[in-house]
Amino acid sequence: MTSLFLKLIQPVPLRHPFEINRDLSDIKSGGLKYNLLMLIYTQLQKYQEIIFPKDGISKFLGELKGLHLKSIALSAKQEAIEEEIKSLLRNKGIPMVAIKGNEIAKDIYNDPNCRTSSDVDMLVKRSHTFKVHEILLNAGYRPHVSLPLGYCFNYHVHHAVYYHPGTDIPVEMHWRFGVPYFFNLSSEEIWDDVTFLDSGKAILSPEMTIIMLLIHHHSHSCRGPA
Repeated sequence: MTSLFLKLIQPVPLRHPFEINRDLSDIKSGGLKYNLLMLIYTQLQKYQEIIFPKDGISKFLGELKGLHLKSIALSAKQEAIEEEIKSLLRNKGIPMVAIKGNEIAKDIYNDPNCRTSSDVDMLVKRSHTFKVHEILLNAGYRPHVSLPLGYCFNYHVHHAVYYHPGTDIPVEMHWRFGVPYFFNLSSEEIWDDVTFLDSGKAILSPEMTIIMLLIHHHSHSCRGPA
């Protein structure tokens, strides 16, 4: 993995000019492999004034511009779905936390569109799952499987999947982060680390976010990039 790739994916700002002496095909392949291509694009766009030669960067950005715009459009749809679900649950007095995806990108890179995600992830309390399930069904969301929700609790399943009506974008309702592995956290323990802002928005603590990401990436370690 090239030093440029590692420099670009870190959240620490790049402050010093540097030169690349090869084409960017390895950067592109690494971005595709680890689902970081849009992050690479936005970081190169941000720092193109200090990366040389400029013509190579401009060409690379030009080749990926269409894909980047498509990613932004998908991200905007996902954010709209997230807000729709928040509103549906808020009306019933049920809190939720948006996790992974755009929320993490916003916190780390100050850009919710710099990472592509295939779905919308939300965290609810386990005690609320059946009510949330009912609310989503009444709003037209389609469950991924026809198995009873209670079945999931008996087989170490940590989320249920639904499809948004109209867009078919997947929505994952989590009550835990994953199969316990090294962090056997209950839903109650996770929610003990949730903070409610003055705006009413619920967020995970930085420590719980790190644990969530560790569990998530460990879950994907045998199946490819997360």
